[in-house]
Amino acid sequence: MRLLDAALTALFQAFVLITAVSLAGLGAVLLITGPSPAWVAAALVLTATAATGWLLRTGDLIPAVLYLPTAMLGITLL
Repeated sequence: MRLLDAALTALFQAFVLITAVSLAGLGAVLLITGPSPAWVAAALVLTATAATGWLLRTGDLIPAVLYLPTAMLGITLL
């Protein structure tokens, strides 16, 4: 049971880190290329940075923290 808990924790933390890096990269590209407002790009980069810091500090994160900026990006690019 402990092995399963450790595996699930590692998968979730990998998901958070990969998503945060992706959001930061998308935000940086949007800031450079400019197809969307600068505040959207800044929000993506700041959210990704905050989520990574929070995960490293506490070891846990509410997934909605990463879902909302992704949805905001999709709405903006429509």
